[in-house]
Amino acid sequence: MDTSVGLLIVYLVAALLVFLVCREIVCWYFKLNEIVSVLRQIRDRLVKELKLSEDQQQKLEPILGDSRQQFMALQGLPEPDRRAKAQKIREAARVRIREILTDEQRVRYDEMSGAPGGDGRSGVAGRVWIVGPEGKPAPLTLAVGLSDGTATEVLRGELKEGQEVIVGLAGGSGRGAQPQQGAPRLRL
Repeated sequence: MDTSVGLLIVYLVAALLVFLVCREIVCWYFKLNEIVSVLRQIRDRLVKELKLSEDQQQKLEPILGDSRQQFMALQGLPEPDRRAKAQKIREAARVRIREILTDEQRVRYDEMSGAPGGDGRSGVAGRVWIVGPEGKPAPLTLAVGLSDGTATEVLRGELKEGQEVIVGLAGGSGRGAQPQQGAPRLRL
C-alpha cells in the first residue's frame, strides 16, 4: 500500500511539473504572438501613413525584427526594468526608422510618434476613438501631454477642439462601461 501511495505522489508531482512547463510555453507563445501583432500593426500603419516605398519596407523589416527579439528578451524582468529597457528599444528603433525616411516622411513620422514639436514639448503617442462616418469607431492618432486621469492635454493630432470622443462602452450589464481587452483606449 505504501508503495502505491508513493508512486501516486511521484506521478502527481511529475504531472504537475509537466503542466507548469506546458503553461509557461503557452504563455510565452501568446506573449510572442502579441508582440508580433503589435509590430505588424506598427508596420502596416507606417507603410500606409508614410507611403513607404518597397525599398523602405524591406529596410523596415529587420528593424522591427530586431525590436521583436529585444522585446522578447525582456520577458521575466521586473516591471520597472522592463519599462525602462522597452523605452530604450523603442527609441533605438525610432532612430533607425528615421534613417530610412525622406525628409517629408520624417516630419510626418515625428508627428505620429510624438517627437518634440515647435514648443519643445514632446508628448506621448496616444490614440482616441471617434464615431466615424459609418457610425463605427475610428481611431485618431495624437501626441498627448499632461493628464490628471480625468482630462488630458492634446499637444498635436487630428482631434479638433470640441470634437466628441468615445470614452467608454455602452452595455446591458448595469455596472457601467467596463474596459475590455482589445477595446479602444487612450494609451498614455
